Amino acid sequence: MNNKKLLIPFVTTSISSDLALFFVLLPVWFFLGITQFLGPVLGFVLFFKLALLAVKTRQKINYPVSLSLCVLIFLLASLVSATSIQEFYWIPMFIRNFVVAISAFLLLIVTYNSLKSGSDIKKILWAWSIMAVMASLMGLLVAAGLIPFRHIMTAPIASILPEQISQSEYYSSIINISLGDRIQFFGLSVRRVSSIFPYQNIFAAALIMIIPFQFFLYRHSTGWKKALVWLSIPLFAVNLLLTYSRGALLAIVLSFLFLVYLRIKPLNQRTKRKIVLPGIALLILSILAFSIFGNSFIDKINPKSAEIRNFILVKSIESWKKRPIFGWGTQRNIDAVGGWENRPFKIIPALGSHSQFLSLLYRYGLFGLTVFLLIYAILIRELNRTAKDPPKEKFWRDLSLFCGWAFAANLIHGIFIDMDFDVVVLFMLWMNWAFILLPRKLAEKGEKESI
Repeated sequence: MNNKKLLIPFVTTSISSDLALFFVLLPVWFFLGITQFLGPVLGFVLFFKLALLAVKTRQKINYPVSLSLCVLIFLLASLVSATSIQEFYWIPMFIRNFVVAISAFLLLIVTYNSLKSGSDIKKILWAWSIMAVMASLMGLLVAAGLIPFRHIMTAPIASILPEQISQSEYYSSIINISLGDRIQFFGLSVRRVSSIFPYQNIFAAALIMIIPFQFFLYRHSTGWKKALVWLSIPLFAVNLLLTYSRGALLAIVLSFLFLVYLRIKPLNQRTKRKIVLPGIALLILSILAFSIFGNSFIDKINPKSAEIRNFILVKSIESWKKRPIFGWGTQRNIDAVGGWENRPFKIIPALGSHSQFLSLLYRYGLFGLTVFLLIYAILIRELNRTAKDPPKEKFWRDLSLFCGWAFAANLIHGIFIDMDFDVVVLFMLWMNWAFILLPRKLAEKGEKESI
């Protein structure tokens, strides 16, 4: 008698397989227009699935205490900030952001509890790699002009969404599917690729998080898999260039210094002084140089981009000062503070946009931003602890190192873009937080790679 279990995706499959499927099937979700809706549902469904499994096996669900406490305080702070919302039409966006944040936290808990071996973690990383390969191949076709790139179709989800939602600035860009846009680059008209992600900078954010893990997979793969990983790295690098994301390029390079720092953490103080301190100085000087001289370069790539960014920064700070502790709850239209009427901008981005940290400060004030930065501090402390007292198993040592690289790349890139406009990148970010916490936890249990 055949007792083989019938595998129904997201129903009878394992949680690790469900997570992998979500990313591998991203092209399907993208062209249906349901990515931003399915993502939050996934977090709640998988947590419910984890809870049922815990009851069935009589095992408790573990929570990283310090990080979980900070997340809960952050969520409560955002609810307090919501009382400051002035314009009714921003309330749906607040609800969306709040639900997505809860879902991302639940996904972190699911990842932290359901990935119990190296093979589980590699399954997720391979799913990210497959997703990025599909996106990058499509990106090459777009850049070469072999497939259309702008407003190629209307997503089917548009037929069932209320008109007020489908025509909003946020969802209209998702429903009216495009794979890129055209910009002026040193006087030339070029195609800036976004592929199966909503925006070019979001595609770049995904790539700079995946590229570090490609080096990890290369170290821990054999045969044809190793060859495929090696071929994927230049493919991803080319697509990163095709996004023309200056912040992402800066982030992937400068974050490599953090990898170097983690790598030499167990070494003596003399080595640290010779390598780490000059590296940190270079990082600070590079960011300052980019801030001072980058505007002229940006203007050559994308005219008015630097001016718009500076304008939004100044006006956001001006508006934030009126509610400095808990912020405004959401972004707001520039009309709230005025001052744009005589500027030649066709599109005025919302206040509190164009930077993850500016967005947190504007939406949730100093309190919300401080709590969120505490989460980063907890994760950096964990990376430092693992580097100082590394696990014996090479797999876990390497995982912590490359998680650190991906984490630092995202942190630096967050200076220039707002991450939470796309649930895929946001989920990758929070899952990487879980990956940072897993090496010491699983190494202490004696778990091995288990290919």
